[in-house]
Amino acid sequence: AFCKETRQGILADINSCKPALKVPPVPKLFNACVEGRKKGFDQTCVPICTNAEMTVSSYEGCQAITKKKGQKYVDWCRKGYDGIMQNIESFLVENPVSPKQEETTVEQS
Repeated sequence: AFCKETRQGILADINSCKPALKVPPVPKLFNACVEGRKKGFDQTCVPICTNAEMTVSSYEGCQAITKKKGQKYVDWCRKGYDGIMQNIESFLVENPVSPKQEETTVEQS
């Protein structure tokens, strides 16, 4: 339930992606960062909450959504992906969740 209930709020914090608005091509790198945050949340929230092993790295998670766009896109996607993991971990330190409370699926947007 935690991942489903907090997804929108956690993803709304895009401060970690704002530096991409100063790097051309704008807003494509910013969008890559935001997409990385979404992908990262969807792939890491349940494992983080349940202390399960991560099965996908930020590089692997971003490869599909930045395919053929170049290394700059992959780098910004990974910044978003890795940043969201830190957001989730920080949130959980402040608001512990029992693994039994967490669902095994996350709603996609």
